[in-house]
Order: sequence, then structure tokens, then C-alpha cells
Amino acid sequence: MRVETIHWLDREFLSIAGEAMDLGNPEAEADALFSQFSQVLEGYGLSLENTIRSRIWAVDAEARTACSAARSRTLTGSARAATSSYIAPSHLTKGSRVAMDLIAVCLSGNNAKVVMEENPPQGVIKWLTVGELLVLPGMSCNDGGSFESQAENILGRITTCLAEASSRWSDVVEVTFVYQDGIQQRDIFSAFHKKTKEVPPRMVLLPVEGYSRPEKFLEIETMAMKSS
Repeated sequence: MRVETIHWLDREFLSIAGEAMDLGNPEAEADALFSQFSQVLEGYGLSLENTIRSRIWAVDAEARTACSAARSRTLTGSARAATSSYIAPSHLTKGSRVAMDLIAVCLSGNNAKVVMEENPPQGVIKWLTVGELLVLPGMSCNDGGSFESQAENILGRITTCLAEASSRWSDVVEVTFVYQDGIQQRDIFSAFHKKTKEVPPRMVLLPVEGYSRPEKFLEIETMAMKSS
């Protein structure tokens, strides 16, 4: 278990990363991880309701689906958060099937967490805010097609979400590109700069082996600080 306290954007974040022990069932392993995460959060005076982002790393599609089911049962109501899940055996140590990252933020009266749901609500939220902090879930393209067409689709939808949340690309402070292993990073940057000339202060690129569907090439996670 790795726990980091991060002071950034005039806020205090708690980042937790853990890998599950083999319990013979990936859903049970995810449940055990969430239990451990809850204990860590309690030690800082927090709870799962402080979660703003949850990311799953799984050894295969079966484990990814099982972990997602466990998360859907666990992060409910005010604990709903921006989520993503990936097939990434290279992210795991030998013998492990499940790992998770969780980011929580300290909340106050002026910085309450507000979750915006899709209409009707779906498994994934539309976005959440904590004061001026805007957090979008991992966004991918379910329509198939080339990497370029998927990137254009995703970035266009992010642009729309930013606008609907009274934000824009110049407010974005972090973009994480989770890309299919084998895609060239220069192609990711090229697709990004076709949509915006803005350069967020933090850009992260993470290779994975798969997503919720086999024809996907890219998923993008975005965080912004809305202008006053």
C-alpha cells in the first residue's frame, strides 16, 4: 500500500495505491482493497465519501469486470466519484490480479463535493466538483474506428463537458492519457493539439493492454480548476 499526501491547487489530496492479495476471486479482492482503503482514510479523518477519483488495474477482462462490480457496490451515493478501469497486467506484480488507485480530497463547507450525474444516471458520473475543482471521469469512445477518430471523439466530448461545467481547456491542470500499448506518444500529442493549443501543466501518459471493449485505443482523464 502506498499513501501520499499531496498539497496542490490550495487543497490537500490523499493518494492511495494498493494491490490485492490473491483470495481466489477478483471481486472479493477488490472488496478487500476497498476495506483497506477505508481504514487508511479513517486514519486521516476521511472516508470513501472524500473520493474524487478511482482507477482499477486488472490482469484481464474478467478481473476488470469483477472489480468494476465491486466498486459500483461500494462507491454509492455521496461516495460516487470519477472512475476508470483498465486491463494492465504489466502494471501488476507477478501473481496479482487486481490493483486500485484512489484519490481523496479534504472537504470543507466552502469546498463541498458535488456530483453531476448523467440523465438518466449511469454507471459513470458526468463530472464532480469540489469548489472550483472539476474532475471528469475517464472518457473513451465506444464507436470503434482508428486511434485518430477515437481521439477526436473523446477530446470533442471533453470540450463539451468543460463548457457545460462552465470551464474550458485553459482551466485544465491535468490530463492523463491512458493509451493502448503500441500507440506512439507523438500521435497522442498530435491529436491533442489538433483540438487545443493549450498546454496543461501536468500531462501524464500511461500504456495499458486493454479497456472495457477490445476495439478501444485511448481513454482520457481530465481535471480542471474553473476560473472565477
